[in-house]
Amino acid sequence: MHAKPASRSMKAIARKRPTLTRIAMNTTPIALLALFSLLALSACNTVKGVGQDLQKAGEKIEEVAKKK
Repeated sequence: MHAKPASRSMKAIARKRPTLTRIAMNTTPIALLALFSLLALSACNTVKGVGQDLQKAGEKIEEVAKKK
């Protein structure tokens, strides 16, 4: 039988070390989630504004229809 060396090999140490690729793979989903959350929150105000504009347009159409 062969005895295991007391220290870990350099390859094992290198596998445990965080690389730029691993960091990017771990943070990309979080960054995308944050981006989509911000877009969704800003879209709520936009949709609300569009709804108000449509409501005002509908009111103007009703006014014109009542005049005729």
